[in-house]
Amino acid sequence: MNPAVPDLLGEVLQAAAQTLDRATGAPRRLDNLEQLYQQVTVAAEWPTDRPHRYVNRWTILFVAQLRAIERGINKDSDARDGVRAEVLARALLPMIQRDAREALDAKAAMLLERG
Repeated sequence: MNPAVPDLLGEVLQAAAQTLDRATGAPRRLDNLEQLYQQVTVAAEWPTDRPHRYVNRWTILFVAQLRAIERGINKDSDARDGVRAEVLARALLPMIQRDAREALDAKAAMLLERG
């Protein structure tokens, strides 16, 4: 596992907390989510020695939904699209939280093994 995975998932969860608590559509948030989307897309391909990828297609989908929620605030899009994105993001949130916990535990175990 790449040691940067827990930090990246922490950033994802922080962005989720902001967006799911109160989406604003602020340009800075959108830029952050765009960068985060690119980062998780790349991280999903990182080599891993674990049977479970902590950054995976669900992480990519989750960040895409956060991005859709923030984008929907600025546009006259169909309100149903925003609702769908939020429902999907909230459904995925426990999986992302679990992956973040497990990645943090794996990183701690790696550090303990090193000494």
